[in-house]
Amino acid sequence: MNISDMTNSVKAYAMLRGQSSTATAATSSSTTATDSLSQAFSQADKRVQQQLDVTSAQLSSFGKLKSAFSDVQDAAKALSAPKAGATDADISQAASNFIKAFNATLKTTQTSPSQATSAQEIIGARRAQTDLRRVLGSDSSLSNSLKGVGITQQSDGSLSLDTSKFQSAIKTNAADLRATVTKLGQQSQAVATRELADNGNLGSALKTLTTQSNSLKARQTEQQAALASLQQFASQQNTAFSSNNGLAAYNSIYTSFK
Repeated sequence: MNISDMTNSVKAYAMLRGQSSTATAATSSSTTATDSLSQAFSQADKRVQQQLDVTSAQLSSFGKLKSAFSDVQDAAKALSAPKAGATDADISQAASNFIKAFNATLKTTQTSPSQATSAQEIIGARRAQTDLRRVLGSDSSLSNSLKGVGITQQSDGSLSLDTSKFQSAIKTNAADLRATVTKLGQQSQAVATRELADNGNLGSALKTLTTQSNSLKARQTEQQAALASLQQFASQQNTAFSSNNGLAAYNSIYTSFK
C-alpha cells in the first residue's frame, strides 16, 4: 500500500467512526492522528531528502566529467577535421587547444576520486581516466609519430607540446604532421564519444542518476501532497474517532504503515 492508500484508509476510517464521536473526542483523536502522521511523513521526507542530496552530489561529480569530456570531444573534432583552407597556424592552434582540453580533462578524472561521495563516482572517474590515457598508450605507432612532431605523453598521462619541434615539422613535412594530428583527433574523439554515449561509462551513469533523482523528487512531492491533504482533511472534520476504541483502531492502522 502506498502513501495515498495509507492516507485514504485513515480518512475513511475517521469518517465512519466519527459519526458517533463526541466533539471533544473527535477533536482529540483528529489532532492525535494528524500529529502522528505528520511525524511519519516528516521522517519519510527527511530520508528522501538525504537520498536526493547524495544523488545530486553524484550528478554534479559526473556532470563535471561529462563537461570535461565534451571539451575533449569538441577539440578533437576540430583537430581531426579542420575547416577547409585551414592554415598551418590554424593546425597549430587546434593542436594547442586539444592538448589543453585533454590535460584539463585528465586532471578532472584524477581529482574527482578524492572529492567523491560514493564508490560509484570513484569507479566512474578511474574508468574515464583509463580510457583517456589509452588514446596514446594503446597505439605505439601514433605515439612515435607524435613524438616526431613534438607531442609526448608524460608519466602522469598528460600531453606536452614542444612548440619549436612542432613548427619545424610543419615547415619540413606539413602533410605528415597533419595526418598525425588528424589521427590523434579521431582516436580522442572516439574515446570521448564512447564515454558520453547513453551506454558509455559517463553517459550511462548520468542517465541512471537522473532517473533516480526524478523518482526521488516524485516520491517527495507525493509525500508532501499526501500530508497537505491529510492536514486539510483533519481541519475540516467535525467528528472523529470515538473514545479509546476509535483511537486504538486508528493506532492499529497507523502502526501497520511504520
